[in-house]
Amino acid sequence: MAFTGEGKQLRKTAKQVKKHIKKLPKVLLAAVVVCLAAGICMGAGVCAYLSREDGFYLNGEKEITLSVGANYTEQGATAVSLSNDLSSLVTVDGEVDTSVPGVYYIVYRVPCYKYKDYRLVRKITVQEGGGNG
Repeated sequence: MAFTGEGKQLRKTAKQVKKHIKKLPKVLLAAVVVCLAAGICMGAGVCAYLSREDGFYLNGEKEITLSVGANYTEQGATAVSLSNDLSSLVTVDGEVDTSVPGVYYIVYRVPCYKYKDYRLVRKITVQEGGGNG
């Protein structure tokens, strides 16, 4: 096996590291642990601060009712991740034909690791008379 020599070397190095750690004063080890814990806490705090305004939401109403023949104006969606506006990356799927009564769905997605499989849906109902459009 090609990795046998490397495996032995890794085990030898691990033993040497453990041996050196045992020789370190307990106060130094405690200081290292405290510093690592503080670093983790600070990292979590920075992440929480940067993502405090994150969101993926529809602009306008989630459900819209229009009369046949009315105009439908796409209102879009807003996406923010780690304080970066990703709204220009939002994709919009679906069409509304206001000349035909029915229920239409517009689906919004954003290519971002945070909202990877998340989607927003707007429902547009086109009906004979009595819509808000």
